[in-house]
Amino acid sequence: MGGVVGSFAGSAVAKKSNMAAGAATGFGVGAVTTAALSMGLAAATGAVHTPVTLAMSAISGGLAGLSGTLASTTGGSGILSGGIQGFVGNRMSGLAAGSLGGYIGLEVGKKTGSTGTAVIAGTAAGASVGAGTTALLMATLGGGNLNPMMIAGSALLGGLAGAVSTVSCSRRSAPRDGAYGGMLAGMAAGSMIGNPSMGLAAAAAGGFAARAKTTTGKAVLGVAGGAVAGALAGGIQGPEGIINGALAGALSAPVGAIVGTTTRQVMRNAQVDLVNVINKKMVDPYLEKNKLSNTQKMVVGAAAGGLILGTTGMVAGLKGVAVMGTLGAVAGLVQTDRMIDKVTEYRDAAESVEEYHSAEPVFAGVIAAQEKILKA
Repeated sequence: MGGVVGSFAGSAVAKKSNMAAGAATGFGVGAVTTAALSMGLAAATGAVHTPVTLAMSAISGGLAGLSGTLASTTGGSGILSGGIQGFVGNRMSGLAAGSLGGYIGLEVGKKTGSTGTAVIAGTAAGASVGAGTTALLMATLGGGNLNPMMIAGSALLGGLAGAVSTVSCSRRSAPRDGAYGGMLAGMAAGSMIGNPSMGLAAAAAGGFAARAKTTTGKAVLGVAGGAVAGALAGGIQGPEGIINGALAGALSAPVGAIVGTTTRQVMRNAQVDLVNVINKKMVDPYLEKNKLSNTQKMVVGAAAGGLILGTTGMVAGLKGVAVMGTLGAVAGLVQTDRMIDKVTEYRDAAESVEEYHSAEPVFAGVIAAQEKILKA
């Protein structure tokens, strides 16, 4: 709830002022909402909240609100996906790294027009945010004991989350699909070698490899990038982890880049066909006889948004579907309300436009009068 309310408030402020103010609002409102709900639930159930657990709840809600706010920027739909995948890999530090890293990478990509530069920027930003968030949490809530290995691991996972988020923001579907497929294949490979971070590594490599236009290119880039990303992710487990990670990444990343893009395209086509059949057989005939009220239209918009974004949260299981579905419902509700306002405004303006006569009948009498004067 903190993420939903924070995202709504933050995106509203961002549209009226700027993203910096919106991000601050999204984080603040999300943190306050989550803290208030946590205290209320604790009071209702008799649970005990310590200052540390309450602070952790507030930070989680604030980061969720921040992620949703950043995702409201143009082309920022992949920020939510990167944030969730970052959360799966490294909890709050991963969520912060995936969200902020993806936003910075996206903005760099808009200005430079270079995917490579954008991914580098998103990776660097994600690594910095991941390490900084972990260090801050350890210093404030963890008793002040800074663990260099944990900070280094957070930097690594944060960099991968930032890369995944940046790639997922691509306007082309192939990189987004490659990241999705790489995430699933990497998670499967990670379960075999005992390294849960392989999902992030394969997602980053698979998404970048999917940019290639040929299957051979995707395979080559996937093997090379997957080996590098997998080795980095396996570095946490020592020399043996590096070797296992490189092999797992080299196998899973090209699978994500090739199979992931094809699978997601088939899923989209099937979804479109299903929607078209439902519209033609059920929705269109009904709407021809029954006009929907504005409230009913907003309910439909919320349902559509929930279904569209809900599927992107499947990588995080039922919780991911619930979170993304809720955010999608809110986004669909807001977007539908805006569309209704725009249509109403247009219709009111069209009805109040003054009608002017065409030039010919207006000036016909003037021209005839001038001819009479000339003859006289």
